Amino acid sequence: EVPLWGLPYGALHYGKFFPNTSAAAGYGNLFPRALPECPRPCYRVEGKKGKSMSLRESFNEALKAAMKAGNAPRTSSLRMILARLKETDIAARPNGPVDEAGIQAMLRAMIKPRQESVALYRQGNRPDLVAKEEAEIAVIGEFLPPALEGEALAAAIDAAIRETGAAQLKDMGKVMAALKAAHGAAIDMGEAGPLVRARLSG
Repeated sequence: EVPLWGLPYGALHYGKFFPNTSAAAGYGNLFPRALPECPRPCYRVEGKKGKSMSLRESFNEALKAAMKAGNAPRTSSLRMILARLKETDIAARPNGPVDEAGIQAMLRAMIKPRQESVALYRQGNRPDLVAKEEAEIAVIGEFLPPALEGEALAAAIDAAIRETGAAQLKDMGKVMAALKAAHGAAIDMGEAGPLVRARLSG
């Protein structure tokens, strides 16, 4: 049995199996519907002619490159991402597969527990495990836009409050929706939420 990530990328392109891809035999039922096109440029990975690739394409291209280079840790991290994506698509049924925004949210969710683990491993004086977690964070982060932090995040929150006319805590939902619409995965909603709440409670 060929593992999912071992298939040639052409076999998995938006769930459409090309006739010249013999290794795809038996996997047609895994991707019954085509995925939508990437709604906006994806991050840090370009196709052969400089065209931006979707995150799904980027994962598979990065995996092929890592395997070709013999980079075992990177290969392991990319396979981990693809495995989580498969789980996320299954969980999203019957509405899935997840779109680009959903994939970005998945990636951010993968980073947070690893950051927590890094802190614990540092306290336990385990530099080997710290290095492993940080390496995985770095690979995951390659596929995300730079996160808004500090003054930039505060400015984005101020703009969303002005845009929505929010003045009370009950308006928090509108502000969060505006932030997500304007900045997508560049906003860590877990970090933004308490800041919005503090602003509207003041």
